[in-house]
Amino acid sequence: MDRKIQFLDLNIISTDHGTCWRYNQRTNKPVLPAISSHTKIIKNGIIFAALENACNKSCSHELRQGIKGQKLRLEKAGYRTILIKQVSQKLIRKLLFGKPEIDDEEKVKQKTAVINYDHGIGHRMLKVAEMFDVKVMFKFPHKLGRLPSSINRERSPCQEAKSTHTKYRECKKEVVYKIPMSCGKVYVGQTGKCVNERLTEHLRTKQQGKEEYKNMVNHTMECGCHPEPERTTLLGDSGRSKLGRELTEAFWIHKEQQNAISEPSVK
Repeated sequence: MDRKIQFLDLNIISTDHGTCWRYNQRTNKPVLPAISSHTKIIKNGIIFAALENACNKSCSHELRQGIKGQKLRLEKAGYRTILIKQVSQKLIRKLLFGKPEIDDEEKVKQKTAVINYDHGIGHRMLKVAEMFDVKVMFKFPHKLGRLPSSINRERSPCQEAKSTHTKYRECKKEVVYKIPMSCGKVYVGQTGKCVNERLTEHLRTKQQGKEEYKNMVNHTMECGCHPEPERTTLLGDSGRSKLGRELTEAFWIHKEQQNAISEPSVK
């Protein structure tokens, strides 16, 4: 005889010793697959919520079976056992010790940094910031709501004056570029402007003496070589944020090793 009845998300069981209950979904709808493109934070939250509900919404007699049932659902969705164990350790700490309360004075002292979300890099920066009691919040510049206006916005034309915009190659903004030198060295940089405008600025550095271009100026004075802007190549696609361009720039400077005469914007 079946002595079970489903009520909302609880499976109520009648036994000879009384009534027990276990957390169990009404439907067989699977959880978010582990192979989805969602962030790691979201996936860990799904594991945490499933196990926490099993603990909070099951009686002591059915607690073990409730946790096993949720673990089975997560494994069917493709979540690895080691990941489920890692999240369950956080849940155990929360159930045993609770979430530490932060008083108002500590909230004021805690620093907050808002950065653009870059897949893979953002989570690493989040973990490093926690070591220094810095709260990191992500912002997403490329949202679906901004997609129509981003596609249909009017593109500002490049300057036509050769003194500020000599066309060495196809115009493109927000790029990482590499300028070959006649001696075999290369200069790697990034810019939010049109690449031709930045190349024109590089060739006017001796007259202007700008501090931001001192590496190329010093090298040409010591070596006697000259840049070759006509052979400039683009190393990064246009449209990336400033942080994304700076990280790409640092990567290519490191890859060029001793051949690069420029310094990365971020270290």
